[in-house]
Amino acid sequence: MEIFEKSMDKEKLGGLIDAIYAIAMTLLVLELPKPESTAGIGELIRESSNFLIDYGLAFIILFAFWYNQRRINDLVVRHDRITLWINGLSLMMVCILPFATTLLYAFGQRTSWIGQFNLGAVVDIVFVTVCLSIDGLIHLNLAIINHTQVYSQEHHQKVFQIMHSRRIATIVLILSLLLSFALPVPNRVSLIVLPILLILEKEIADKLSQMWRWFQKKR
Repeated sequence: MEIFEKSMDKEKLGGLIDAIYAIAMTLLVLELPKPESTAGIGELIRESSNFLIDYGLAFIILFAFWYNQRRINDLVVRHDRITLWINGLSLMMVCILPFATTLLYAFGQRTSWIGQFNLGAVVDIVFVTVCLSIDGLIHLNLAIINHTQVYSQEHHQKVFQIMHSRRIATIVLILSLLLSFALPVPNRVSLIVLPILLILEKEIADKLSQMWRWFQKKR
């Protein structure tokens, strides 16, 4: 067991991360339902576009999580048992995301909001819970890596920058989701904030930091 643990370097974990995300991304398109409308070409295009929006939403989210998990792994010199298990748990949640996306395929057209707890709201909660679980485990992994300092010293500033941008992005993400659930709109509209924030998390974090420093100077 000890020999096995010593051999578990970041390259092997990186290969597993790439493989799991590749399978999950492929499952998204394999689970795309066939349009059932026979009302005409306009209705067929509308129905197909709804499925493709949900597919694009989930794919971008998975890609953003892959990017974050991979870049954090690349900073590590060698993993210990705790960081290996946290990465394993996050990959388990990644495997659940395609199932949560199939619920969007089936019920994503329904309007859901806080004032009406219906099936659409349950689908929203399942999808968001899976996404936030992955995000939270990535945060936990990064915090442990920073605490144990299992990275080269040349990457110290980079680890701090990633922690800072991820923390702000997650806070903004949660606030945006709470706001979106307060509005009576279809859940694919409310969930569109997920890929936007994940893609632009560094720019959003930098902008908010600048605004905070400006606010402190004005006080």
